[in-house]
Amino acid sequence: MSLRKHQRELAGIAKRIAGGEDITDIIVSVTPGGGKSLLPVILAHELLPAYADCICWVVPRSNLQLQGEKAFKSPVAAGLYGLKHEIRISTGDVNPSRGMAGFITTYQAIGSNWSVIAQDFLRYRYSLFLDEPHHVTAESSWAKALQPLIDRAQLRIYGAP
Repeated sequence: MSLRKHQRELAGIAKRIAGGEDITDIIVSVTPGGGKSLLPVILAHELLPAYADCICWVVPRSNLQLQGEKAFKSPVAAGLYGLKHEIRISTGDVNPSRGMAGFITTYQAIGSNWSVIAQDFLRYRYSLFLDEPHHVTAESSWAKALQPLIDRAQLRIYGAP
């Protein structure tokens, strides 16, 4: 299995970051079905634990949480990287990563319980992957809840269709 062009490019950027290049924001545009779910797996492989401690992956719908959790356990991920990292679904739990490589949550969960998640961002170095951030409108309660996470993240990745 080989990576698609945008996946190879992200892996290259992640390697540059791991090598010390000062990159803090990445925008990735991928069409639906284009393999965006593998991007956090690539980031975990390339950046954990030297550059960041955890990945926080935020999605617009709960069905995408399950898809994201499965991406880390997929045959594709196993074939490329082994099953080195695992994330868990969280909806605003204390200690959302629970010793794993990170967690996947929804914009709604952050909007409801942002302060608990923000506390974890104070304890650990997070790479924040905002999937389909166009679902968050400026000045909305979700945008206000996300801002402390964005401000504290070691790396921010914005994934858009």
